[in-house]
Amino acid sequence: MSGIETAVLFFLLWWVVLFTTLPFGVRRAENPEPGTGIDPGAPENPRLVTKALVTTGITGTLTVLIYFLVAAGMLPVREWLTS
Repeated sequence: MSGIETAVLFFLLWWVVLFTTLPFGVRRAENPEPGTGIDPGAPENPRLVTKALVTTGITGTLTVLIYFLVAAGMLPVREWLTS
């Protein structure tokens, strides 16, 4: 895999993993104040930075794993694309 292919793989996997991890640990506000414009279903503390860091770690691990599987010939992606 070239560097661009690896970067595209990382980018796509990062978004998939992010949307997978977003719902974890979400607690909505118990009593939102009326008239403040806050949606009753909005989370109190979404912890987006923590989720972005966890997403980056998981995605990095998956990217390295897929890279080595493709390099070892155990995941013949090019053959799937040409047939």
